[in-house]
Amino acid sequence: MKKLLYLIALTILLSGCATYGRPFEKYPAIENSKGQLVIFNQSSPEEKLNFKPQVLCNGKRCGTVINGRGEGGYTAKDYPPGKLTVSMLPDPSWALGPTIRIKANSLDVNLIENKRTVVRVELIQGSESYWGTTLSSAHHTYQIFEVPEEKAESLLKGLKQARTYE
Repeated sequence: MKKLLYLIALTILLSGCATYGRPFEKYPAIENSKGQLVIFNQSSPEEKLNFKPQVLCNGKRCGTVINGRGEGGYTAKDYPPGKLTVSMLPDPSWALGPTIRIKANSLDVNLIENKRTVVRVELIQGSESYWGTTLSSAHHTYQIFEVPEEKAESLLKGLKQARTYE
């Protein structure tokens, strides 16, 4: 019974650490009459967290852009044209986990029908403290800013698609 519980716990842990999609090769097609929002974060060796900070679009979870352990990622989603506010979930709470503090600006973007808007989330300051090998606290500050579509394409190459929420 002990071995079975160990295997179940290991399976859950490994599935939570997995990245979600294939590496970026080209922008996805834009759904008719919608605007596309692409949000990304490049790989950063300073980001060693084994959790995925969540990106918010108009206050609702819309994806993650960090796959954990310093691996960058991206998320792409189509929305109706109009204003959209991009931010990050501050201070995610874990019932039995470490203290996590996330600070980031919010960015208003104007999605245009059949056009793509690309936003980058970049770590500008971060620190973690560990108890042995276990994370005990983390404080990260991110900057969210718009990037021209043509410039962003080369930065996105090879990043894996992270989780997207509905």
